Amino acid sequence: MQFANSIDVAQLAIWLFWGFFAALVFYLRREDKREGYARDFENPGGVAHGFPPPPGPKTFIHRPEQ
Repeated sequence: MQFANSIDVAQLAIWLFWGFFAALVFYLRREDKREGYARDFENPGGVAHGFPPPPGPKTFIHRPEQ
């Protein structure tokens, strides 16, 4: 089955898979920098290096018990 003259369902499915996989790798590389990532030892409290940049601080919303 083809959508246009040059794109078929299998080709669309593989491109969607590669897009999802790339987004997953990007997300996981950001999250692994959240805690315990190697920092610059000459500059304590320095930033993590590399791409992608580390994510912002994690915030927790505390809901009161009912």
